Amino acid sequence: MEKFFRPVIFALAIMLTGSFASCSIDNDDDESTNNKKALTDLQRKEQVAAMAGNYDGHIYFTNDSTMKTDSISCNWQITAIDSTLRMSNFPVSVLAMGVRNTDARKILLNGGVTELRATMFPYVNDYIDKGYYTYWLEPVNYVLDFTTDYQGTSHTVKVNFTNQIYTYSAIYYGIGEYFERKMQSYILVKDVAVDGVTYTTGLTTYIYGVK
Repeated sequence: MEKFFRPVIFALAIMLTGSFASCSIDNDDDESTNNKKALTDLQRKEQVAAMAGNYDGHIYFTNDSTMKTDSISCNWQITAIDSTLRMSNFPVSVLAMGVRNTDARKILLNGGVTELRATMFPYVNDYIDKGYYTYWLEPVNYVLDFTTDYQGTSHTVKVNFTNQIYTYSAIYYGIGEYFERKMQSYILVKDVAVDGVTYTTGLTTYIYGVK
C-alpha cells in the first residue's frame, strides 16, 4: 500500500482484480451487473460517508504542446447523502488537449472554469477492511453542457464522457481509489463539441486530492 496513488500504479489498477477487466457500468452483461452489486447498499453508503468531505488537489493531464504531464489546481466536495462529487472549478482548458481546430482550441483554452458533477459507485476489492476503497466515478449522464465567452461571443460546449478508453499501451477505466484521506479518480473524455462541431479527443485525465 505504500506505493498507493503513484500514477503508474493507478494506471494498472485494472490488473489488480480480475473483476475490473470485465466490468463496465454501461455493460448489460449479467456478470457485470452482479459484480456492481457485490456490495450491499449499507456498505456503499458507509464507504461514501468515509470518503465525504472537502478535497484540495489537482487535475493531471498530458499537455499536447509539450507531451509532458501537466496539472491545474482544483478542489471538490463529496457529499454522502447523494454520493455526489462536485467540482465547481473544473478547468475548461484541459478539454482543449487533443483538439486540433484552431478556433475551438482557443475557445477551450480560454474557457475559464465550469462545474463538474459525478456520482460515486463503491466497488468491491480485497482491501476494504483496511480502509482502501475503489469506486466507479460517473459524470452525471456522462454529459457536461455549458456555455463560455471568448472575445465577446458566447459559445456552447458539450462534453461526452466515457467509462473506458483504449490506447496503444493500456486500457483506462473510469475508476477511483481512496485511502487515508487521499483520493484519485480517472475522468475520461470521449469527445468535445464546440458550437455543434464534435472533436474526438480520447482524453485521459485524473484528479488527485487530500481532504
